[in-house]
Amino acid sequence: MEQRRIFRLSLFIMLLMGGLGLSPVLAQTGLYQNIETVKIATSADGTAINYYEHGQEGPVLVFVHGWSCDASYWREQVEYFKEKYHMVLIDLAGHGRSGSERENYTMEAFGQDVKAVVESIGSEKVVLIGHSMGALVIAEAARLMPEKAIGLVAVDDLQNVEYPLGEEQFKEMTTPFKEDFKQGVRGFVIGMLRSD
Repeated sequence: MEQRRIFRLSLFIMLLMGGLGLSPVLAQTGLYQNIETVKIATSADGTAINYYEHGQEGPVLVFVHGWSCDASYWREQVEYFKEKYHMVLIDLAGHGRSGSERENYTMEAFGQDVKAVVESIGSEKVVLIGHSMGALVIAEAARLMPEKAIGLVAVDDLQNVEYPLGEEQFKEMTTPFKEDFKQGVRGFVIGMLRSD
């Protein structure tokens, strides 16, 4: 029961952050200050994907943010990694400064975003690092370019290895959002606030 409550709280926070639309706010508050000049790759569906490069010519680390975040999520890692690695920070479609005209926001489409950036930088081998939803994105990107993805690092992944969420539990949790997103969020929040 405690695991479920923690998962619900995490999902609530993600929904709240998404609802607040924080990416544009972050862009205006100077949180891009450690991020250099923007570069643009074109995803498979034509969406402009912004990315930022830092560091040396060493191994390539590609950082992918989670839902409702952007490349600035990784700003604290820039100073640490830039001396030994070539860092690439991506704004997925619909996030940060990337295009938002995409019709279907799927994991495959986000994976194509990452693939487009990797092709744009011309790297033959990369380590993909994803936070939260970004962990699912890097798994999809690795599927799309298995010859280039030599490692995956999941940070605060949606799947808990110690306490895996069964397919039926996942379906039970997500069905209300699929049927009526607004009501699903409302029910989710109210359920979090009630005591059992």
